[in-house]
Amino acid sequence: MSPQVAGFLLTTISKVIMLRGMNKFWSVLTIALLVPAIAAQRKADGQSGVFNSAPILRPVVLAYCKARRAGDESQIASSFSKATLKEFKRQMRDENVSSFVKFLEHDRVNKICDVGDESIRGRRAIAKFYGDFYPNGFWIVFIKERGNWKFTNRSPTFTEHSP
Repeated sequence: MSPQVAGFLLTTISKVIMLRGMNKFWSVLTIALLVPAIAAQRKADGQSGVFNSAPILRPVVLAYCKARRAGDESQIASSFSKATLKEFKRQMRDENVSSFVKFLEHDRVNKICDVGDESIRGRRAIAKFYGDFYPNGFWIVFIKERGNWKFTNRSPTFTEHSP
């Protein structure tokens, strides 16, 4: 993304926020558009494109990666939000799959499993998740349930998974 486009996006998004206020839709849209735009602008200015190393969500992601590599079904399940687990179980039933390991096997995390650029707002967060099939990463939404951060199956990168 060129610096001109990033600057345009930043200006436009700021104006929209000022006019519309920050409801749920606009806050997710803002995060989805603003973070990559700022990263592009920072890269153009010679700065790092990474804002942070996800100090809050990194332990959650690393525990998930460890569970995936070990095939620990209960730990894998505990990494996801209740709503995501409910959806996964419905999909697993439809596909006649009884194991989270088998269900998630297409999202390999053998060599690459990392997270960065977290942005936390209240009980919701967004961060860029990196895996074997996603070496450039994709944005994923996390939520806080009972004091613990959990993965969701929502991503501004893949709009078909958004609610």
